Amino acid sequence: MNRMAKQVIISALAGALALTGCQKSSDSGEEGTTAKKVVNNAEPEAAVKKLDGTKQIHLTNISVHDPTIFKDKDGTYYLYGSHLAQATSKDLMKFEYLGVQGYTNKTVYGPLSESLADSFSWAGMNDEDCKGGYAVWAPDISYNPAYEWKDGSKGAYMLYYCTSSTYIRSCIGYAVSKKAEGPFEYVDTIIYSGFTKNSTPVTTTSNLGTKTVDIQYTNTNIEDVYKEATGKTSITVADLSSDYFTDKGFNNRLYPNAIDPGILYDPDGKMWMCYGSWSGGIYQLELDPKTGEAIHPTESSKEDNVITDIYFGKKIAGGYAASGEGPYIIYDENSKYYYLFMSYGYLTANDGYNIRMFRSENPDGPYTDAAGNEATWDASGHEGIGVKVMGSYSLPCLSYNYMAPGHNSALVDTDENKIFLVYHQRFSTGNEGHEVRVHQMLMNRDNWPCVLPYEYAGETASTEGYKAKDICGTYYVLKQDPTDNKTAAEYKTISVNEDGTISGYLNGKWELEEGTSFLKIKIAAATYEGVLCDMKDEAGTSCLVFSATGSNNVTLWGTKYE
Repeated sequence: MNRMAKQVIISALAGALALTGCQKSSDSGEEGTTAKKVVNNAEPEAAVKKLDGTKQIHLTNISVHDPTIFKDKDGTYYLYGSHLAQATSKDLMKFEYLGVQGYTNKTVYGPLSESLADSFSWAGMNDEDCKGGYAVWAPDISYNPAYEWKDGSKGAYMLYYCTSSTYIRSCIGYAVSKKAEGPFEYVDTIIYSGFTKNSTPVTTTSNLGTKTVDIQYTNTNIEDVYKEATGKTSITVADLSSDYFTDKGFNNRLYPNAIDPGILYDPDGKMWMCYGSWSGGIYQLELDPKTGEAIHPTESSKEDNVITDIYFGKKIAGGYAASGEGPYIIYDENSKYYYLFMSYGYLTANDGYNIRMFRSENPDGPYTDAAGNEATWDASGHEGIGVKVMGSYSLPCLSYNYMAPGHNSALVDTDENKIFLVYHQRFSTGNEGHEVRVHQMLMNRDNWPCVLPYEYAGETASTEGYKAKDICGTYYVLKQDPTDNKTAAEYKTISVNEDGTISGYLNGKWELEEGTSFLKIKIAAATYEGVLCDMKDEAGTSCLVFSATGSNNVTLWGTKYE
């Protein structure tokens, strides 16, 4: 998560397709859009009128920033987030706070300043941007059956966290417990960022006293890592990559800000940690499942935009100080893909925060989007790169716009045979208040997860599928382009016609694979592979929806009311 924005939050609180008589459509605009809301024989605002002004009921969800989702053996879902916020749920629809919220909570790490003293000696307590307070962010919780305790017993709940004092000086540590609810016992701090070549004392004075931190590289663990990789008994600055340093200090255009850890266990039993925020991008490090410690590369290399570094690991996305944070990777055993999610933009309500997605056949990349772009962009930035999962938007049932969704986690729930996206959501309410949101994702024919438009309400994908007559009618459609939109994308009206055409705001063609939930939409040069599902909107009104991912990284959401 972006360091400056964090301070705002702290302070502000498969088969043949059955083509249903498609005809050539008239394209108006690059993506087949038109400003007209006229739809064939449709009442453009019928659905809104039917809701009779009730719209969204209210905002009642819990508030956990940067939520990471974990499902325990007993079926309980746990959320852990920044600033020591935690919550639990039995169904992903109703959440309850877990324990005391905030930095007075001693049930997570124990007495905070003592328990995380090693991490705080580098960053995160009474230091520059966290003067007079703490900055413990974005933890990730998982259960690791291979972890070995000192007494020889195995299995631990592992909580990786980050602490930070500037937008580049941060560190990642981890703690373990025999209970999902903790308390967690600190083990080690494994990765540092923001270090300098020469001695650089930084002094901070506040109500918590005076603290001085020398941010020279010698005060991190980088020398030990290089000794292990090179076999040398002593390491000097000449042994380190010269690219780590600039005249001003740490090279954050090439190397990461050590925050936002996300843990992945692959099918081979290997353990990985992706991490990073803005700066030099998102990096991936292998971890030792028995100890939780990092397994660093033995050599450094550079190829195009991909960096493999002895200390930081392998860059899998981002770089050059462009936005990109909160990385999270899941593996789907059916598609055999790893899916990387990350957030672009600045996280406050009106600054374009949004979720993007890439995929790879390997945990450490290369990751690409639906248009074939690699996630490791160059110095020109990330314009148009990454599938736009969601950004700020409006829908007919909402009392106000949903703004700045981001810093998500995701869960492949094998018990329920469902995949979920979990993130924090802001609103057009004039403040920075945020809440957790959970949406189900369904796989399309191209093996891209498509996020359903509304909060999870227990809906299940149809096993019988749909017929053409089921889906024709008026839809309220939301087109989400791969931009960091600072204002809410507005829904428009289209008609899905019996002759296989789409008319209204979008003009194109549609195809349904009869007896399935798979829908294909063609608008201008773009093809969108989508899924259909019956669900309830945010006001509790039954509807038929589609969610589709385009070959141009655009996503479409559609809602039809009876």
